[in-house]
Amino acid sequence: KSKIGPKNLARTPIGSAELAICFMELSSVSILETGLVEVMKQRNGSLSMDKSMMVNKLAVFTAITAGLALPSRPAGVAVEQGLLALALIGALSILFIDTAARTHVKNACNSTLGRLVCLVFIAWAITVPFSFNVLGSLKIGARTGGFLFASVCIWAVLVVYNRARTLGIKSFFVAAFSVALIAILTLLAYYNLNSYFIAVVPAIADYSRPDLWFKTYATVLMCATPFLILTGRQLGGAWEKISYLCVPFAVIIATQTQNRSALAGLFVMFLIAFALMASSKIRYAKSLLFIAVLAFIGLLSWLNMKKFSGDTHMGVFAPDWLIDPHRQYIWQFSFERFLDHPWVGNGIDQLNYLPKANTTIEGLATGAYLVPSHAHNWAMEILSETGLVGFLPVILVLGYIFYKSVRSYRSTGSEQDLAKVALMAGFWTSASFNFSIWAVWWILVFYILYALIASGNDSVLMRSGHSKTKEDARVPRSIG
Repeated sequence: KSKIGPKNLARTPIGSAELAICFMELSSVSILETGLVEVMKQRNGSLSMDKSMMVNKLAVFTAITAGLALPSRPAGVAVEQGLLALALIGALSILFIDTAARTHVKNACNSTLGRLVCLVFIAWAITVPFSFNVLGSLKIGARTGGFLFASVCIWAVLVVYNRARTLGIKSFFVAAFSVALIAILTLLAYYNLNSYFIAVVPAIADYSRPDLWFKTYATVLMCATPFLILTGRQLGGAWEKISYLCVPFAVIIATQTQNRSALAGLFVMFLIAFALMASSKIRYAKSLLFIAVLAFIGLLSWLNMKKFSGDTHMGVFAPDWLIDPHRQYIWQFSFERFLDHPWVGNGIDQLNYLPKANTTIEGLATGAYLVPSHAHNWAMEILSETGLVGFLPVILVLGYIFYKSVRSYRSTGSEQDLAKVALMAGFWTSASFNFSIWAVWWILVFYILYALIASGNDSVLMRSGHSKTKEDARVPRSIG
């Protein structure tokens, strides 16, 4: 408050003392503030570390539950969907905390593939008001979209947390082969000891049908074959050697459960994969393609000699040994219902509720209805239930995924893209003969396997002109 300036104040005895005291007070305050800042930093760091540990545990939980879901299929739909529900809860918890995972979901939705998928659901929504059962179609369409979004959320978590993904794919690998071994041993024991069961414990023989327990798993294992081989090659060592056993395992389970759709999917899968490898000049690919063609011819010959169906009824448009007559009548009825409403269809998941759908087909086994539950063909089902408005966008999306994967594989040699192509070939071929595309467990097979494949790092096939570089490893992964 003195009128003396700062310079003159410092020169006076009293001014020097006052200035010294001010410096001491300022220094003590500065030290105190610095100490408080350090304490807060340590506390925030501790909280951040605890948060990071919690998120990592959630990521591991999400990856393992997602990895165990599909192999648990023989235990029932409730177990499979329960595990996926737990995986979704973990994924949503992480998305609430982690910005990086949310960014991947946002980028997936804003990508070209994401916009095309949105177009599919918009087209389906347009057809809903014309449905035979509006609420029923709305429910099934919304459910299909909800499971797709859940799969994208799980994919985003696996992309960000690579260590958790590794544990998840190992869990899938071990569970898939364990269930496959159990299935093979059970089926072989059932067929070889069936007479014993009938003689000693007829009640068990009447009730137990292992061929029905594992019939759907034959298709699951077939669809998982590209992912299992890709995982084995990425992990290396014993993992790679064991991974190739999924092929004979899938063939054994499919033949023992009389699942021709799984066999068809497996052979078409390898035909397309080997043809793509041969066009890219992969070593031994042409020999593998030749073997696959011979195996496919052998399969057709085997089907001709060993008819699964006891019906002698003639087929509508194909030999009965190739496609059973019942399916051919189902497809004929489905196509006729498409012609009734070619633009908007009859409503999602409504084909079996239409008039005459429960009509018994003369000459076939008792209970052979025109549409027992669904169209037994994904294309015919979507076409008859959503019309051209709902069918063409689906073809656009699948064609886009296939084209992008093939193009990427031919330019980079990525095994990840090859696995995507093989999965699409196997799944959609098998879906052309069996299971409803609206069935929760069935569509989740494609969603989850595609998410698991797309979430991994690219591994490049050994061929001239393509090698993995550091720049390649830094490229962000896309779900498409």
